[in-house]
Amino acid sequence: MEEVIDISKLLNLLKRNWKFIVSLSLLGALIAAAVSFFLIKPTYSASTQILVNNKESNNQLELQANQADLQLINTYNEIIKSPVILDKVASNLDYKGNLSSKISVSNATQSKVITINAKASNYKDAAKIVNETAKVFSKEIGKLMKTDNVTTLTEADYNKKASPVSPKPLLNTLLGLLIGIILGIALTILKSILDKRIQTEEEVREILGLPVIGMIPHFDEKTLK
Repeated sequence: MEEVIDISKLLNLLKRNWKFIVSLSLLGALIAAAVSFFLIKPTYSASTQILVNNKESNNQLELQANQADLQLINTYNEIIKSPVILDKVASNLDYKGNLSSKISVSNATQSKVITINAKASNYKDAAKIVNETAKVFSKEIGKLMKTDNVTTLTEADYNKKASPVSPKPLLNTLLGLLIGIILGIALTILKSILDKRIQTEEEVREILGLPVIGMIPHFDEKTLK
C-alpha cells in the first residue's frame, strides 16, 4: 500500500511541475539541434572492397593458399594502414593531413574480402582516399609479400550523392529531448526532497494526523489594492 501511495505522490509531484520538465526537455532538444547544425562539422564516409588471393592452379595448393590468406588477413589490414602504403597515398593525392586517423580497415570472419573505409569533410575526398589506398596496396603488396593477386571488388563512386554519417541532427535532438526530460524529473525530485516546507493539505494531514478545518488564502499586493 505504501508503494502505491509513494507512486501516487511522485505522479502528483511531476504533474505539479510539468511545465518545468517540459521547458527543460525542449531546451535540451534545442541545444542539441543547434550544436548539430552549427557547431559540429559534417563528416562523410566512403568505402571500397578488395579481395586478396594467391595464384595457384592445383586444387590442394589452392585450398592451402586460401587458408594461408585467411590467416594473413590481419597482416594485410595492418599493411594497408602502415606508412609504406599511406605515405604514398598522401603523396599521390597531395594530402597534408594524417591519413591513418581517417582510414579504418575491416573484414568479415573467415572472409578474404577487405573493406577500406575513409572519413573526410566531403564525400569526394573520402572516395579519393579509399580508391587510391586500394590502388597503392595492390601495387605494393607484391613487393612486401608473396601475394600479387589483389582484386578491387567495389570502388567508391565519386559522383554519389552521399549524406553525412555525422552528425545526426534528428538523433541528437531526440537524445537532447530525452536528457532534458530525465534532468527535469531528477531536479524536480531532488528539489522536493530538499524542500522541507509543507505545501499541500495532504501533507498537513499526513504529518499531523489531524483534519484540515480551514485555510488562510494567499494575498499579494495587487489583490489587496
